[in-house]
Amino acid sequence: MQNMSQHHKKEKMQVVRTILFSLVVLMLHFSCVGQKQITGTFERTASIATKGRGVVYFFNDRYDFEKMEFMHLGYKKKYKGTYAINSDTLILNYKPYNLELPKYEIINSQPIEGPLGSNEKKVVEAFLTKIRVVNEEGKPLVGVNLILRNEKKEVIMGFSSNEKGQFPELSINDRYIADLVFSFLGFQDEVIKTEVLYGTITEIVLNLYQGIEYSSFGGTEEYVILDYSLNRIVLSSVENQDRGMIVLDRTTD
Repeated sequence: MQNMSQHHKKEKMQVVRTILFSLVVLMLHFSCVGQKQITGTFERTASIATKGRGVVYFFNDRYDFEKMEFMHLGYKKKYKGTYAINSDTLILNYKPYNLELPKYEIINSQPIEGPLGSNEKKVVEAFLTKIRVVNEEGKPLVGVNLILRNEKKEVIMGFSSNEKGQFPELSINDRYIADLVFSFLGFQDEVIKTEVLYGTITEIVLNLYQGIEYSSFGGTEEYVILDYSLNRIVLSSVENQDRGMIVLDRTTD
Protein backbone atom coordinates (compact mmCIF):
# COMPACT_ATOMS: atom_id res chain seq x y z
CA MET A 1 0.00 0.00 0.00
CA GLN A 2 2.82 2.35 0.86
CA ASN A 3 4.47 1.71 -2.51
CA MET A 4 1.20 2.41 -4.32
CA SER A 5 0.76 5.65 -2.36
CA GLN A 6 4.25 6.80 -3.29
CA HIS A 7 3.59 5.88 -6.91
CA HIS A 8 0.41 8.00 -6.96
CA LYS A 9 2.28 10.90 -5.40
CA LYS A 10 4.94 10.69 -8.11
CA GLU A 11 2.26 10.70 -10.79
CA LYS A 12 0.60 13.75 -9.25
CA MET A 13 3.93 15.57 -9.02
CA GLN A 14 4.61 14.75 -12.67
CA VAL A 15 1.21 16.17 -13.65
CA VAL A 16 1.90 19.33 -11.64
CA ARG A 17 5.32 19.71 -13.29
CA THR A 18 3.75 19.29 -16.73
CA ILE A 19 1.10 21.91 -15.98
CA LEU A 20 3.66 24.37 -14.63
CA PHE A 21 5.92 23.82 -17.64
CA SER A 22 2.99 24.41 -19.99
CA LEU A 23 2.09 27.64 -18.18
CA VAL A 24 5.68 28.90 -18.46
CA VAL A 25 5.73 28.11 -22.19
CA LEU A 26 2.46 29.93 -22.69
CA MET A 27 3.70 32.93 -20.72
CA LEU A 28 6.84 33.11 -22.84
CA HIS A 29 4.90 32.47 -26.04
CA PHE A 30 2.53 35.38 -25.43
CA SER A 31 4.96 37.64 -23.59
CA CYS A 32 4.62 40.27 -26.32
CA VAL A 33 0.86 40.38 -25.88
CA GLY A 34 1.20 40.44 -22.12
CA GLN A 35 3.50 43.42 -22.35
CA LYS A 36 1.18 45.00 -24.92
CA GLN A 37 4.18 45.84 -27.06
CA ILE A 38 5.88 44.72 -30.26
CA THR A 39 9.37 45.85 -31.26
CA GLY A 40 11.47 45.13 -34.31
CA THR A 41 11.16 44.76 -38.06
CA PHE A 42 8.78 42.21 -39.55
CA GLU A 43 8.28 41.29 -43.18
CA ARG A 44 5.31 39.87 -45.07
CA THR A 45 6.73 38.34 -48.20
CA ALA A 46 5.08 38.79 -51.58
CA SER A 47 2.62 36.11 -52.69
CA ILE A 48 -0.32 35.56 -54.98
CA ALA A 49 -2.67 36.54 -52.14
CA THR A 50 -0.89 39.87 -51.68
CA LYS A 51 -0.82 40.53 -55.44
CA GLY A 52 2.96 40.47 -55.63
CA ARG A 53 3.48 43.08 -52.91
CA GLY A 54 6.01 42.63 -50.16
CA VAL A 55 5.32 44.55 -46.95
CA VAL A 56 7.66 45.50 -44.10
CA TYR A 57 6.49 46.74 -40.69
CA PHE A 58 8.75 48.67 -38.28
CA PHE A 59 7.55 48.66 -34.63
CA ASN A 60 9.29 50.55 -31.83
CA ASP A 61 8.91 50.63 -28.05
CA ARG A 62 7.16 54.02 -28.18
CA TYR A 63 4.11 52.39 -29.82
CA ASP A 64 4.90 53.93 -33.22
CA PHE A 65 5.04 51.96 -36.43
CA GLU A 66 5.91 52.43 -40.07
CA LYS A 67 4.77 50.28 -42.94
CA MET A 68 6.42 50.03 -46.36
CA GLU A 69 4.65 48.42 -49.32
CA PHE A 70 6.85 47.32 -52.20
CA MET A 71 4.88 47.68 -55.43
CA HIS A 72 5.66 46.94 -59.08
CA LEU A 73 8.66 48.47 -60.92
CA GLY A 74 10.44 49.43 -57.70
CA TYR A 75 7.59 51.68 -56.53
CA LYS A 76 7.06 51.99 -52.76
CA LYS A 77 4.31 53.32 -50.54
CA LYS A 78 5.04 54.38 -46.97
CA TYR A 79 2.60 54.58 -44.04
CA LYS A 80 3.00 55.63 -40.41
CA GLY A 81 0.97 55.62 -37.21
CA THR A 82 0.68 54.25 -33.70
CA TYR A 83 -0.20 50.77 -32.51
CA ALA A 84 -1.84 49.20 -29.48
CA ILE A 85 -2.57 45.67 -28.28
CA ASN A 86 -5.96 45.15 -26.68
CA SER A 87 -6.18 41.60 -25.31
CA ASP A 88 -5.45 39.47 -28.41
CA THR A 89 -6.09 42.26 -30.96
CA LEU A 90 -3.43 44.37 -32.68
CA ILE A 91 -4.78 47.84 -33.56
CA LEU A 92 -2.97 49.97 -36.14
CA ASN A 93 -3.94 53.65 -36.11
CA TYR A 94 -2.67 55.25 -39.31
CA LYS A 95 -1.68 58.92 -39.46
CA PRO A 96 -1.40 60.73 -42.80
CA TYR A 97 1.89 62.18 -43.96
CA ASN A 98 1.68 65.92 -44.51
CA LEU A 99 4.65 66.43 -46.80
CA GLU A 100 4.94 69.19 -49.35
CA LEU A 101 7.84 68.20 -51.57
CA PRO A 102 8.82 70.85 -54.12
CA LYS A 103 7.66 69.63 -57.52
CA TYR A 104 9.14 72.24 -59.81
CA GLU A 105 10.61 75.72 -59.77
CA ILE A 106 10.14 78.43 -62.37
CA ILE A 107 13.55 80.10 -62.33
CA ASN A 108 12.83 82.63 -65.05
CA SER A 109 9.50 83.95 -66.33
CA GLN A 110 8.75 86.76 -68.76
CA PRO A 111 5.44 87.74 -70.37
CA ILE A 112 5.01 87.16 -74.08
CA GLU A 113 4.66 90.47 -75.90
CA GLY A 114 1.37 90.26 -77.76
CA PRO A 115 -0.07 92.62 -80.41
CA LEU A 116 -2.05 94.70 -77.95
CA GLY A 117 -3.85 97.94 -78.74
CA SER A 118 -3.43 101.10 -76.67
CA ASN A 119 -5.78 100.07 -73.84
CA GLU A 120 -6.66 96.58 -75.02
CA LYS A 121 -5.94 93.51 -72.92
CA LYS A 122 -5.50 90.15 -74.56
CA VAL A 123 -4.82 86.67 -73.21
CA VAL A 124 -1.91 85.21 -75.14
CA GLU A 125 -2.78 81.68 -76.28
CA ALA A 126 0.83 80.47 -76.32
CA PHE A 127 3.83 79.69 -74.16
CA LEU A 128 7.52 79.00 -74.63
CA THR A 129 9.44 76.97 -72.04
CA LYS A 130 12.74 75.21 -71.39
CA ILE A 131 12.57 72.33 -68.90
CA ARG A 132 15.40 70.58 -67.06
CA VAL A 133 14.75 67.54 -64.85
CA VAL A 134 16.84 66.55 -61.81
CA ASN A 135 16.72 64.08 -58.91
CA GLU A 136 16.62 64.80 -55.15
CA GLU A 137 20.33 65.63 -55.18
CA GLY A 138 19.97 68.08 -58.06
CA LYS A 139 21.69 65.79 -60.56
CA PRO A 140 20.30 65.68 -64.12
CA LEU A 141 18.29 62.65 -65.18
CA VAL A 142 18.71 61.28 -68.69
CA GLY A 143 15.93 59.35 -70.43
CA VAL A 144 12.98 60.87 -68.55
CA ASN A 145 9.81 60.68 -70.64
CA LEU A 146 7.77 63.83 -71.29
CA ILE A 147 4.27 63.43 -72.74
CA LEU A 148 2.05 66.30 -73.89
CA ARG A 149 -1.67 65.60 -73.37
CA ASN A 150 -4.88 67.42 -74.19
CA GLU A 151 -7.88 67.85 -71.90
CA LYS A 152 -9.14 64.37 -72.87
CA LYS A 153 -5.85 62.88 -71.61
CA GLU A 154 -4.94 61.93 -75.16
CA VAL A 155 -1.23 61.79 -75.97
CA ILE A 156 -0.25 64.41 -78.53
CA MET A 157 3.54 64.01 -78.62
CA GLY A 158 6.46 62.92 -76.48
CA PHE A 159 10.12 63.65 -75.77
CA SER A 160 13.04 62.31 -73.71
CA SER A 161 15.59 64.22 -71.64
CA ASN A 162 19.23 64.28 -72.72
CA GLU A 163 22.37 63.75 -70.62
CA LYS A 164 21.93 67.23 -69.15
CA GLY A 165 18.36 66.47 -68.12
CA GLN A 166 17.03 68.87 -70.75
CA PHE A 167 14.13 68.51 -73.16
CA PRO A 168 13.71 70.25 -76.51
CA GLU A 169 12.35 73.75 -76.05
CA LEU A 170 8.55 73.68 -76.11
CA SER A 171 6.76 76.27 -78.21
CA ILE A 172 2.99 75.88 -77.91
CA ASN A 173 0.75 78.24 -79.88
CA ASP A 174 -2.75 77.29 -78.71
CA ARG A 175 -4.53 75.91 -75.63
CA TYR A 176 -4.91 72.42 -77.03
CA ILE A 177 -2.16 71.13 -74.71
CA ALA A 178 -3.55 70.77 -71.18
CA ASP A 179 -0.72 69.18 -69.21
CA LEU A 180 2.86 67.91 -69.30
CA VAL A 181 3.42 64.43 -67.85
CA PHE A 182 6.87 63.30 -66.71
CA SER A 183 7.72 59.67 -65.97
CA PHE A 184 10.89 57.73 -65.21
CA LEU A 185 11.40 54.14 -64.05
CA GLY A 186 11.65 53.96 -60.25
CA PHE A 187 10.52 57.57 -59.76
CA GLN A 188 7.16 59.18 -59.07
CA ASP A 189 5.29 60.59 -62.06
CA GLU A 190 4.79 64.35 -62.08
CA VAL A 191 2.34 66.57 -63.94
CA ILE A 192 2.58 70.27 -64.78
CA LYS A 193 -0.68 71.95 -65.78
CA THR A 194 -0.03 74.22 -68.76
CA GLU A 195 -2.56 76.83 -67.61
CA VAL A 196 0.18 78.36 -65.45
CA LEU A 197 2.48 78.68 -68.48
CA TYR A 198 0.30 80.31 -71.13
CA GLY A 199 1.31 83.87 -71.90
CA THR A 200 4.88 83.40 -70.61
CA ILE A 201 8.42 82.51 -71.62
CA THR A 202 9.81 80.35 -68.82
CA GLU A 203 12.67 78.15 -67.65
CA ILE A 204 11.66 75.33 -65.32
CA VAL A 205 13.63 72.95 -63.09
CA LEU A 206 11.56 69.84 -62.35
CA ASN A 207 12.32 67.63 -59.33
CA LEU A 208 11.65 63.90 -59.65
CA TYR A 209 11.69 61.80 -56.49
CA GLN A 210 12.46 58.14 -55.99
CA GLY A 211 9.29 56.11 -56.21
CA ILE A 212 8.13 56.44 -52.60
CA GLU A 213 4.59 57.66 -52.08
CA TYR A 214 3.86 59.01 -48.60
CA SER A 215 0.36 57.86 -47.75
CA SER A 216 -2.39 60.25 -46.70
CA PHE A 217 -4.42 57.36 -45.22
CA GLY A 218 -5.74 58.09 -41.74
CA GLY A 219 -7.88 55.08 -40.80
CA THR A 220 -7.63 52.12 -38.44
CA GLU A 221 -6.94 48.43 -39.03
CA GLU A 222 -7.51 45.65 -36.49
CA TYR A 223 -5.97 42.18 -36.48
CA VAL A 224 -6.50 39.19 -34.20
CA ILE A 225 -3.16 37.82 -32.97
CA LEU A 226 -3.36 34.10 -33.71
CA ASP A 227 0.22 33.32 -32.75
CA TYR A 228 3.30 35.14 -31.55
CA SER A 229 6.87 34.05 -31.09
CA LEU A 230 10.22 35.77 -31.06
CA ASN A 231 10.59 35.59 -34.83
CA ARG A 232 7.02 35.35 -36.15
CA ILE A 233 3.60 36.96 -35.72
CA VAL A 234 0.48 35.40 -37.25
CA LEU A 235 -2.51 37.72 -37.70
CA SER A 236 -6.03 37.62 -39.07
CA SER A 237 -7.83 40.74 -40.27
CA VAL A 238 -10.95 41.62 -38.27
CA GLU A 239 -12.51 43.65 -41.11
CA ASN A 240 -11.58 41.34 -43.99
CA GLN A 241 -11.41 37.71 -42.96
CA ASP A 242 -11.23 36.60 -46.60
CA ARG A 243 -7.59 37.70 -46.62
CA GLY A 244 -6.70 34.64 -44.58
CA MET A 245 -3.75 34.53 -42.21
CA ILE A 246 -1.07 37.21 -42.41
CA VAL A 247 2.36 35.90 -41.45
CA LEU A 248 5.03 38.40 -40.43
CA ASP A 249 8.60 37.15 -40.03
CA ARG A 250 11.21 39.07 -38.08
CA THR A 251 14.09 40.37 -40.16
CA THR A 252 17.61 41.35 -39.14
CA ASP A 253 17.41 44.93 -37.81
